[in-house]
Amino acid sequence: MEEVQLPVEKVSGPVLGLYAFIALFQVDVIISEWMGYCLLFESMLDTVIVARDRWLLDASKVYPNQCSISLVAMGSKMEYDSRVCFWDDVYGCKMSAIKEEVFLEAHVQCVQPHDVISTSDVVKKLNMATVKLPDLGFKAPFTLTMLNDTICHALVGYFDVSFDSMQYPVYFGTGPMDTPTHWKQTVFYLKKPIAVSTGDLLAGTIEFRKNKEDVRCLDIYVTMELSSVDAEHVKIEQKFYLH
Repeated sequence: MEEVQLPVEKVSGPVLGLYAFIALFQVDVIISEWMGYCLLFESMLDTVIVARDRWLLDASKVYPNQCSISLVAMGSKMEYDSRVCFWDDVYGCKMSAIKEEVFLEAHVQCVQPHDVISTSDVVKKLNMATVKLPDLGFKAPFTLTMLNDTICHALVGYFDVSFDSMQYPVYFGTGPMDTPTHWKQTVFYLKKPIAVSTGDLLAGTIEFRKNKEDVRCLDIYVTMELSSVDAEHVKIEQKFYLH
């Protein structure tokens, strides 16, 4: 393999720090592992989009080329007690005020397959050939069908990516049913867990926004309602931070 020194121009700008060295000619392919927790944490995709639009000869040659974000419901009293109820009695000290911060924070952890209690729903698809910067902030509907009579303690976010435009397509996922990765899953614990029955529908919207003070971080808003023939109407509105 021949080592080639590229001609570059030194400029100031937001791409990868105060200074970036920009090639003076275009490239054939971009391969980047930019994915963050829940796909969009850390906003590294912004840089890939800028690079694609400025220097890539064929916009379809960005890999991975397809990505999606999905939601599923989780029921786990053990996890809820260890991360939320724990603060009610910390070795004899009542520290329940901290629970408000626990509910605000999106938790990055591995969810066990047996704790999944619903179908999944894709809330965002990204085509890397066409995605634009404004697409990275979005509001999308979701509907989850409950698979058990149990308690819903949280929603779980995860992502899937594919290299499906290659001669030999490659796919991998980061959901609870997939082989664990360092991305794990992103868990949104509910302030008030809700009783659900098989066939109930948990439907609503989820919104991703970049944090105004730190664009690498995400503000996530969830509004949802439980439709059940066996229980009274339940509505939940909650905000989360991923930082």
